[in-house]
Amino acid sequence: MTNPDLVAKRVAAETKQASILNGFEFKLNGQPISVNQIDDKLEKSVDLNERKAVWEASKQSGPALKPNLITLRDLRNGVAKEMKYPDYFSLEVAAYGMTTEEMLKMLEDWMTTLRPLYLQLHTSAEQFYTGLGFSPLQQSFWERSDLYPLPPDSKRKKNTHASCWHVDLQNDIRSLQSIEPNARWFFTAHHELGHGYYFKAYSRPEVPYLLRLGAAPGFHEGVGELIALASSQVPYLQSRGVLPHEFNADKTAFLLDDALARSVPFIYFSCGTMPHWEADIYARNLPPDQWNARWWKYVSDFQGIEPPSARGEEFCDAATKTHINDNPAYYYNYAFATVFQFQLHDYIARKILHQPPQSCNYADNKEVGTWLNNIL
Repeated sequence: MTNPDLVAKRVAAETKQASILNGFEFKLNGQPISVNQIDDKLEKSVDLNERKAVWEASKQSGPALKPNLITLRDLRNGVAKEMKYPDYFSLEVAAYGMTTEEMLKMLEDWMTTLRPLYLQLHTSAEQFYTGLGFSPLQQSFWERSDLYPLPPDSKRKKNTHASCWHVDLQNDIRSLQSIEPNARWFFTAHHELGHGYYFKAYSRPEVPYLLRLGAAPGFHEGVGELIALASSQVPYLQSRGVLPHEFNADKTAFLLDDALARSVPFIYFSCGTMPHWEADIYARNLPPDQWNARWWKYVSDFQGIEPPSARGEEFCDAATKTHINDNPAYYYNYAFATVFQFQLHDYIARKILHQPPQSCNYADNKEVGTWLNNIL
């Protein structure tokens, strides 16, 4: 990289975007509402008018984020070209040794394979790891992490999307979350600690700093998703007192819930909507006055979803997804993660635990922990 002025402009623009994203005050009926409160209402409300109003409130940040996102698109592409890549999306997918078109083709093949199932469908956390034989995270993790939500009127702002960070490539591992006492955050906490233990696994003296990273971004996410999947298994929940021992799980309902609420629909967002829209804006320079229409075209084409109200170009609904702003051209890694997690889970269940994959329990099994630690 030989253009420090370009880098400085990008850093300034990234900082500005993070400030807008993390400091935005959402309002419902004129009153502040937090992101967790928005999620809670969308999950629980059965009033369609309220759900529509809350959904529209969740998209309020898009117009504020769009102008600087346009600037960032050009700066990110400029940095990529300085590094001899045609655009920023091409730079990111190069981690897989692929071109933009090759990546999109592979993602489309995955969606084609799953399409029949998709159409058919539409007619504690640390103890988990130490129980597997991993040593506990450093005390600094618990002291320096920011794990709980801020009130809507707090002067301090933060990104409400959960993440885990390897600050110094050694022992300083931290997590940013907004944990609430519900199932979603229970599984999210297990996912984020998966990243933390992956960081810990390769932070050894014999591993050079430049090699202290995951096998691929998608594999890093896959480890987190694997543990989130394992933490949702009924035997594990019973072993931790989350479910009573006499609870008689409906295995069909469990599998349908996973397919409907998580894995299968998510593939069409992570393989379809997100990477195709980002490829359009970075690799194909889609004009900003077409961004929202293209976003909703992909949501409709890939996910079969229509917006509850008209969404013109005065909105920028893609920008309300945090990754569009602060982790661009990355989301296909979650598609890889979804595939990896089930491959790893199937092996652990059948080959190590000798239990059915749909109802197995990793808890306190050192053999599982040893196998996982060896592949991290």
